[in-house]
Amino acid sequence: MKLIFKLMMSAAILCMVALGACKTQTNIANEYGSYGFNTTCIGVDPNGAQILRTWGNGINKAKAIEQAKRNAVETVLLKGIIDGNGQCDKRPVINEVNAREKYEAYFNAFFRDGGAYNKYVHLEESRTSRIKSKNSEMEAWSVVVIVDRSALKARMIEDNVIPR
Repeated sequence: MKLIFKLMMSAAILCMVALGACKTQTNIANEYGSYGFNTTCIGVDPNGAQILRTWGNGINKAKAIEQAKRNAVETVLLKGIIDGNGQCDKRPVINEVNAREKYEAYFNAFFRDGGAYNKYVHLEESRTSRIKSKNSEMEAWSVVVIVDRSALKARMIEDNVIPR
């Protein structure tokens, strides 16, 4: 009788654990300030550069837009594009696992304020919008940018981040 009781209790606990694992995932704002929004492919320009909508936040509009530009370049380089139409190459330029950590000093310099990433991203001024009202510390902005994927790839090859 005790054996049957233990088996039934084990089965009940196993069922509760299994049902708990089926819970819907919750989007949480990440360190890049995206509030759960992903960088989205809008299209490709005639020169082959990718047109993306991305998000950023900062203490003012200018800082938020710079963060959004940085996020777009980082997405193209390291993360890959998840959303949008199929025109963009959605794979990251760097396919190596943990490349951001492996080349930490390189990427810290590359993505610093005024860093080299700025050479590969251009803002479409007419397509910016606030996506969240200003709170006491931060503003969030949505922007459309053009990222030169082929030039970024050439730079990563030249700097020996990816093989030729």
